[in-house]
Amino acid sequence: GVDKAATVNVTANDVSFDNLTIRNTRVNEGQALALYTKADRIVITSCNLEGWQDTYRTGNDGHRHLVRNSKLSGTTDFIYNRGEVFFDSDTLHVLRNTNVIVAPDHINAKYGYVFSDCVITAAQSGSTTALGRPWGNRPKVAYLNTRLTNGVSITADGWNNMGGLPIQMAEYNTVDANGNVVDLSQRRTSFTGENGTGTSKAVLTPVETNSYQLSYVLSGSDNWDADWQGFILPAPQIYVSGSNVSWSD
Repeated sequence: GVDKAATVNVTANDVSFDNLTIRNTRVNEGQALALYTKADRIVITSCNLEGWQDTYRTGNDGHRHLVRNSKLSGTTDFIYNRGEVFFDSDTLHVLRNTNVIVAPDHINAKYGYVFSDCVITAAQSGSTTALGRPWGNRPKVAYLNTRLTNGVSITADGWNNMGGLPIQMAEYNTVDANGNVVDLSQRRTSFTGENGTGTSKAVLTPVETNSYQLSYVLSGSDNWDADWQGFILPAPQIYVSGSNVSWSD
């Protein structure tokens, strides 16, 4: 199962990772999870999550994660599953010429996956990627202020079909490497899944994006402060004198 296949498998709440590389080296051999965070109140800061297919499996509905200033690499569905997950200023690095970034499976998400101010890069020039596809159930995704770099583009329809029927697979203010707004007029709004067909909003308005603040997405009923949990204290100055080591508190 995917629990045993993941390089790192997190099942405890209130876990924070900072400045780590978590890697799965399997290539072209099916699922290759680097990280599975099956818990609540998870913070990932300045990390590299490296895999091939299914690099990062998020938690279940009700689990909240913050992924900030990190780089996530992969090919097929390399961010997937459920939970309220806020991706803040991350790099999404596609490794093949054709890719799919997310495959959510939300059942009852309030916000789902939120990508805020993220950058899409590519290992190979001329790569194209779909933003995602609905793995199952009723997923919800929002890409806000996404920037493409040279050598990578998003497919015209943006999203692929899979098993689920999304509530929302949408974006706002996607720009190319030169800062030009990407044409969203052909983005997919009709999906076919295992239970028939459905429609989804493809483009968000500026007013709608105001609701996608980190505190709104992740606070929950316990008013969790993800910023505080993810705050990294500066390293103290270390002093060595002979056999003595000291530092200021």
